[in-house]
Amino acid sequence: MDTEEGIHLPRTAELIAQLTRDYGTEYTMVLTRAIDDANHDDQVSYKRGLNTAIALMAVADGDGSKAAELTIGHVESFLVAIRADLQAFSHRGGTLPDLPPSKRPRAERKRRTRQRLVHAAAELLLIHGYPATSIDRIAEHADLTSGEFFAHFNHKQQIAHDVADNLTRHALRRIHRFHPRDADQLVTTLARWAYILITRPGWIRLELELAERDKQSRADVICRRDQLHEAVRKLLTSTSTSTSTHDPSTDLDITVSFLLSTVVGMASPRAGDFDVTPATTRRRIELVLHAAGFSFTPAAANRDQPNSRPRSVEAKT
Repeated sequence: MDTEEGIHLPRTAELIAQLTRDYGTEYTMVLTRAIDDANHDDQVSYKRGLNTAIALMAVADGDGSKAAELTIGHVESFLVAIRADLQAFSHRGGTLPDLPPSKRPRAERKRRTRQRLVHAAAELLLIHGYPATSIDRIAEHADLTSGEFFAHFNHKQQIAHDVADNLTRHALRRIHRFHPRDADQLVTTLARWAYILITRPGWIRLELELAERDKQSRADVICRRDQLHEAVRKLLTSTSTSTSTHDPSTDLDITVSFLLSTVVGMASPRAGDFDVTPATTRRRIELVLHAAGFSFTPAAANRDQPNSRPRSVEAKT
């Protein structure tokens, strides 16, 4: 890794590679950009980026109570690595030029502004929904003007699809990185992911609201749904191949459709006639997979406790 001034940062690059392996590209990129914002005295972008990284960590690690602690620890590790790299550079006789923030390339400043708008839109859309989120509100939340918004996006629908695309890419990375050792681990992880989506339904609600806008929006929503459908299908196929638990006569496409429909249905406001708990979520996932011929250990007794909820649900979306 090199700085804009051409200083080689080997320890920092090693840390970036490690975090990418452990937590994914999106989390690492958001965190490094936040640290760079702090380095350029852009405290607004730094705090926003840090909060986004904490939210991503909560999803990736599955423990919302530890997300902030882990993310802050990674920031400290970055500072230690950067300090060590710069000291090594200085000891070799190098000089450390100071590049003021105002002289950063224009393309980089535009990228950062667009990123601030997308982050602000994600926070508002996932909490308040599409109709209640205006362009002025997004710009204000990003500490920018509506004019700066229109320099990057033609309309609210465009930025909303960017938010949904980012969420889909993150979900696909999580699915592709998951390699269950058996069907029991598969159902446990699917139930945990489903519970997070059901108890924080902002993404599902956003997709449904976008699908109502027009034909093109509906086509974009269907495209993202199909990408998730195919990723889950491959996951089930690989699990059944490695554990021989799937009935080959069962259509996996139908199984995946049932899984996705179950999650969407439980996240719907109309589904308020039952208490959504990790246990009820798992039982529904088990029911769908059992119909496809997957065999697994039934949910443990403590999962049936109505008040049992994973700590990750407390993390901010």
